[in-house]
Amino acid sequence: MGGVELSFSEAVVVLQRGEVILFPTETFWGIGGSCFSETAVNAVYQIKQRGVHFPLPLVAGSLEQAACVADISFLPLDFARSFWPGAVTILLPAKDTVPQRLLGQEKKVAVRVTAHSTLASLCLAVGTPLTASSANKSGQPAVSQRHDLASFLLTETAGVLVEGESPAGALPSSIVEPLGDKKLLLRREGAVPLSAFEALGYTVVSL
Repeated sequence: MGGVELSFSEAVVVLQRGEVILFPTETFWGIGGSCFSETAVNAVYQIKQRGVHFPLPLVAGSLEQAACVADISFLPLDFARSFWPGAVTILLPAKDTVPQRLLGQEKKVAVRVTAHSTLASLCLAVGTPLTASSANKSGQPAVSQRHDLASFLLTETAGVLVEGESPAGALPSSIVEPLGDKKLLLRREGAVPLSAFEALGYTVVSL
C-alpha cells in the first residue's frame, strides 16, 4: 500500500513538527495534527477540502488533557465518568488558547477523550489534543479499513500510523452539548445511542 508508514515514535516526532498524519480512532480512520499548530489545522482543512465554517473535532488522551482546550467546569462529572474515554464528543466552552478555526460561533470546542488506547497514548506523547476529523474528502464516506484510505490522503499527509487496533466502523461518535440541570442537546446520534444518555438520567433534546 502507498503512503509513508509511521511507527508510534515517528508519528510523535512528525506531529510535534506541526505536520498531519492518518491514524486509527475507535470509530473510523482520522486525519489530524496538533490542535495548537496553525500549520497543521490549516493543512487538514485544505486536504479534506472542508468548509471553514465547520470546526474540526478534537481528541484528547485524558480528561486532564481535554481541560487544556475546554472549560470542563461545564461538564457534569457523572457524564464524563460514564462516557469518557469513549465515542462521545462534547461541545464545551473553549479555552482562550484554542485557535479560532477550531471554534464554532458560540466559541465552543468539540472534544472527546478517545477510547482507542494507541491514539490516547499518541495524544499524551505529543503533548496536545489532536484534530480528529474523519480521513476522507468532506462529504465522502468515512472508512474503517486502512486499505480503503483514498490515495490523495496518502500523498498529501506525512504518513500513516501503523500501530494500534483497527477502527470499529459502523457509526461516528455521538455529539452532545450539556445544557445544565441534567439536560443535553443532541447534535448527532452516533456510536453511543440516545438511550444511554437517558439511562443516566439525562433529558435529551434535539436540534
